[in-house]
Amino acid sequence: MPALGLVLALAGGAPGQAIELRVELGKSLFFEGEPIYAVFELRNPGADTVWVDLFGLAYRNLTTQLYRDGRPLAEDLYVADYFPGSGWRGVAIPPGGALYDTAVLQDWWGSRDADSRDVFLHRLETGAYELTARCISNIPSVNPIRADAGPVRFEIRPRTPEEDASFRQFERLRRMAWNSSQRGNYLPEVLAGAEARLAANPADPYLAFLLRNGIQTAQAIGQQPGSDAARRIARLRGAVAEAQRSLPSGAVVVDALFLETPEEVSSLLDRLTGSIAGRVAAVRLERRAGHLPF
Repeated sequence: MPALGLVLALAGGAPGQAIELRVELGKSLFFEGEPIYAVFELRNPGADTVWVDLFGLAYRNLTTQLYRDGRPLAEDLYVADYFPGSGWRGVAIPPGGALYDTAVLQDWWGSRDADSRDVFLHRLETGAYELTARCISNIPSVNPIRADAGPVRFEIRPRTPEEDASFRQFERLRRMAWNSSQRGNYLPEVLAGAEARLAANPADPYLAFLLRNGIQTAQAIGQQPGSDAARRIARLRGAVAEAQRSLPSGAVVVDALFLETPEEVSSLLDRLTGSIAGRVAAVRLERRAGHLPF
C-alpha cells in the first residue's frame, strides 16, 4: 500500500472553502540509504476559488514533523522569504485545482555527521517512522485556512546485499564531489552513472536523486553543465520522469526539469497523463502560462 496521508479541512468554516492536504511517499517500506521522495498536494475540491499563501516547505506555511520510533527528529529549516504587495490576495486555487511541493526527506530530517553529509544531508536509520504535515494560511481579508495530513507511516529496513552494492556505488560517486583529486570528474561521472542505472533499471531509486541533488552538487562546486551536458541532463530527466511517472520520484524529476527547461516538461506532458508526475507537470505549466505563482 502506498504511504499516503489525507485529511479534509475547512477554510475558516466558510461554505465551499474546503481544502485537502495530501502527502504521498509512494510506498511504506524503504531500505536504509534509499532516497525517500515526497509530494505534498494542497487541493481544492470545492466549487469556489480558494486563496492561500505561497505553498511549500520553504515558505513555512507548510510545516511537517518526522518521528522515528515515536521520537521527533530535528529538522533543518530552509526559509524562502517573500514580501507581498499591497492588496495581495494570495495564490488562487481554482475549483478542482491544486498546488504542489516536492522534496527528498533526507534533505530535511535525520542525523548529520561528517561521515554521512557528503552522501545525503542527513541520515535516516532503520526504524519505524511517522510523518505529519499541516498547512496554515493567514492572509488578511481572507478566511484562515488550516489543513492537516497524516500521519503517514513507513519503515526503513536494513539493505540486502544487492541493495548494499547499489548504495556503495552511489556513495562512491557522491563522495567524489568532496575529494579534491576526483572532483574534476564528478559531473561526467554523475551523468554516466545515471545513464548506466537507467539502462539497467528504469525504476532505480537513485536516479531522481542523481538528476536533482547530484546536479545541484555539481553546480555548487563550480561545475556548470555546458550545452552538451545540459541536453544530456534534460534527456535523462525526461526519461526518468516518464519511467517513474507513477512515483513521487517522477514528480521530483519533473520539478528539476521544469526549473531549468520548462519547454521539455511541456513536450513530455502527454506521456505523463494520469500520473502523479503528470499532475505536478500540468499545474506547473498552467501556472507558468498564466504568469501565476507556483
